Amino acid sequence: MTRSPLFSQRKGLTPVRTAIQVDSIDLDLRNGLWIAVIVWQRLNITKGAFETLMNDFWLQYFKRPLDQLPRPHTVMSNPRNSFFDGEWYQCYDILEYIASNSPRNQNRSDFIANCNKAFQEELGGYRFIDSEIIQVTSEAEIESIEESLSATERLKPVHEPLRVALSIYGYTATRVVLGTQCLIVRPLRLKMRSSCSFRAQPS
Repeated sequence: MTRSPLFSQRKGLTPVRTAIQVDSIDLDLRNGLWIAVIVWQRLNITKGAFETLMNDFWLQYFKRPLDQLPRPHTVMSNPRNSFFDGEWYQCYDILEYIASNSPRNQNRSDFIANCNKAFQEELGGYRFIDSEIIQVTSEAEIESIEESLSATERLKPVHEPLRVALSIYGYTATRVVLGTQCLIVRPLRLKMRSSCSFRAQPS
């Protein structure tokens, strides 16, 4: 739910953000998204997932030498510095890396939900769909895509092409086909057709 304006904003004494953040990210959105990271960290700190992910950040994301690998909390300062001092897209790289490399459990789901809450409250023009951050234009599109992914989850060979097409084309993806299964998303509504070959087409 979008946060209600403060008293001073309703009185016109302080500005209210009205522009969707697409090619930029302000401090309020950075803070809101980083809170989601800290909550994820505290939920996973005793389960080994946090240490494993920090090792991955050091070795795979930042490409630092193994013989200089510090303690996990020290490693954490690297993504934090990039998050608050780097370009807007570096924040989203870090968030996607956490979502993609975390165990698929309730803590990961909560992390994604908390990120999406921050996006919504601070007028971020993106949402997490599965483990990827996708630009959106309406909440209805988000619900439609999530329903499509949920409907195809039981059909793994179909689910993955749909996810890949979303990654490549975003919400302009209209067709994902695998073998005899063809998913038509137009606009973002799922239909099944037969006798199709594999392809992904933008609209």
